[in-house]
Amino acid sequence: MANGWLTKDPFIAYKAKLKVVERPYLNKEEIQLLYEKKFASERLSQVRDIFLFSCYTGLAYIDVKKLSKSNVNIGVDGEEWIFTNRQKTGISTRIPLLPVAQELILKYENHP
Repeated sequence: MANGWLTKDPFIAYKAKLKVVERPYLNKEEIQLLYEKKFASERLSQVRDIFLFSCYTGLAYIDVKKLSKSNVNIGVDGEEWIFTNRQKTGISTRIPLLPVAQELILKYENHP
């Protein structure tokens, strides 16, 4: 329209539709049940641990997958923090390591 190629706005009658999505979440009791669950397969235990680590850090799977020991550093408060850039947004992120997340890191400290 600014160039004079169109005589009227083709989007004049367009109405954007916003679909509200309700996202379920786990409560403390459900997360604790998952934490205590014993699996027959080591692979399922690892999947559970990655999921729990994501719950306690707020990181997506791809962000957890690309973490290395160099991403864990001591913050200004003297505690361990994760310093990383988010894959999807590229935003620099600093996340305090809660005790369960620290425990999971120690559990897989020597895991390839």
